[in-house]
Amino acid sequence: RYAVSDLLCYRADGPEALVARQARQWDPLLQWARRRYDVDFVVTSGVAPVDQSSDTLARLAQATAALDAFQLAGLSPLVTVGGSLVAGLALVEEAIGLDRAWAAVSLDDSWQ
Repeated sequence: RYAVSDLLCYRADGPEALVARQARQWDPLLQWARRRYDVDFVVTSGVAPVDQSSDTLARLAQATAALDAFQLAGLSPLVTVGGSLVAGLALVEEAIGLDRAWAAVSLDDSWQ
């Protein structure tokens, strides 16, 4: 479910410093997922829902289904609290560390 509305796909439309910070922290994670899972994402400004492709959703569902119980237990808190399946998968697959994952999913809160 979280792939449908991944936090990293919903960007602020201002102020410019926040927009730039989101791009710096979130774009590399989306690029990693694109390379790793052969997916693409619709990225938007604001909170109006956007549809992700069925292929993207299916591939991310397969990636999640391939995890064992311990990996899922580690994935769950970051995804449910942070709102990003992509950041959670990057952490589980050791593409990023915990500090970077948490910084990404808490960026908007830190900005406030």
